[in-house]
Amino acid sequence: MAQSYMGRNASIKVGTELVSMMTDWNIESTADIIREDVFGDIWARKHGIGALDWRGTANGLLDLTNVSGQKIFEDAAISGTKLTTVRFYIDGSTYYISDTASDADAGMYVTGFSPSQAQGNVARVAITFEGTGPLKRTT
Repeated sequence: MAQSYMGRNASIKVGTELVSMMTDWNIESTADIIREDVFGDIWARKHGIGALDWRGTANGLLDLTNVSGQKIFEDAAISGTKLTTVRFYIDGSTYYISDTASDADAGMYVTGFSPSQAQGNVARVAITFEGTGPLKRTT
């Protein structure tokens, strides 16, 4: 039977430290398509898979008081530091992380840290990131 994952059990951690006040995350994993069609091909197009890539976003309520949480993302965006221990949990034990075991250079770069505020609302933050090297799911 298929298993559903409830959003209330999701989280983001840096190492084992919870990144507080986050509301959602998204990881997009894609592959380049290599086209091998040549002159004269009508229906015999051939395709292959090229380089794999991953990127994503994370959103939440702004909280800069936890120096092991959102502040790490802000600092990484400013300094260009690669993060290697960020875990994106879909439940209490299953998460996605850079696969440093198969590629020691794997990690992610924070490409945007965007706080926002509107009258009558609470401050929010949008974080964007690009992966380098493989991504793995761990249970």
